[in-house]
Amino acid sequence: MRKFLLPLLLLVGGIGAVMFTRLKYEQTIKLQEATLRATMVDRYNANATLKDQRWKDIIAMGDNGALLKSDAMTPVQAKKGGDVMSTIIPPVLVFRFTSMNCGTCVDSTIDVFKQKLIGTSLEKHVLFLVSYDYENYLNEWVRLNEIKLPIFSIPLNDMPLLAEKENAPYLFYYGKDQTVSYLFFPDKHDKASTMKYLDLMKNKFFNN
Repeated sequence: MRKFLLPLLLLVGGIGAVMFTRLKYEQTIKLQEATLRATMVDRYNANATLKDQRWKDIIAMGDNGALLKSDAMTPVQAKKGGDVMSTIIPPVLVFRFTSMNCGTCVDSTIDVFKQKLIGTSLEKHVLFLVSYDYENYLNEWVRLNEIKLPIFSIPLNDMPLLAEKENAPYLFYYGKDQTVSYLFFPDKHDKASTMKYLDLMKNKFFNN
């Protein structure tokens, strides 16, 4: 009887340790989500220049669950360097912007990417989804910014999200069911919130 007792105790202890680790991990995710929400509320109240941010985040909630067909997105083959995917394989984190968006807003998010993505588990799960009138402009932008992440293009009128009306770059999680969630508008005045968002996405979906 005793010879079976020790393995049984070890098994129970191992299961308990796994459950404890999982519980701690889930608590960390919830804390990060709460911290990000609190930070976003603080920035509404602290800076008058961000008065439209609350409306943007309301729009973001409205886009949660929206269907976005992957066959509407095509790879930008002319990109120099980095990966060129032939098709999008979700789940991925998408950075969406167009040639009509604020250039400094896009560049600010790229700066955060360079600080937070390189060498992390999130790096291989991020792609750009763009709409540009002239591909040579896009190629020049890629060259100047030394972009190494995959880039896909989509016709401007094929984007079904309410967020498009804001004419601002945004991020979202693109799930295996081809739906959009966790949509987030970066703010060039508040890079810390963008960093917190990336941490949340990495820990919640791409921590492998």
